[in-house]
Amino acid sequence: MTPYDYTLIANLNLTIRVERFRIMDPGFGEPLALTDIPYTQVQLTEDDMAALILGANAMAENVTLYVKAKAPVLSADQLVAVHAALQQALTTLLDHLPDTAFQRDHVQVLHPADPENRASGLNSYVHVVDDGAFQTKIYLTYMPTILSSIRIFPIRPGAVINDYSILTY
Repeated sequence: MTPYDYTLIANLNLTIRVERFRIMDPGFGEPLALTDIPYTQVQLTEDDMAALILGANAMAENVTLYVKAKAPVLSADQLVAVHAALQQALTTLLDHLPDTAFQRDHVQVLHPADPENRASGLNSYVHVVDDGAFQTKIYLTYMPTILSSIRIFPIRPGAVINDYSILTY
């Protein structure tokens, strides 16, 4: 791999959910996990998503973020608090997409994909970051046919994402 190699994403269709717990050690028994950020969806701007994809050493043709209309959304302060974990989760997922052992051990298939239909299937990956003080869980639910089989050239110089949309349902 060279510094110019990157993951080519054809279609990244995903929902992002986060929850974070403050870990407290009472001095006896098991540590306590107190909810710091309840299970909440993440809504990102195109710039935020492009920064995450760039941080994962990737480039995308199409990115669609699915957001539930009546569900709570992560605040700007909460997003800052979980940004590193979010970056780590997306990077880990994209780096391990072709790894069948990783997929078998860490990814749950919610709906199997039809090889003839790129717009089918649904997978879930949960990434846990535990730094001692906090435990952050990032839930990425995505359509499994992500990677491109062809080289994607940016429409504009420096483009990380060519087409970005937020689908509210």
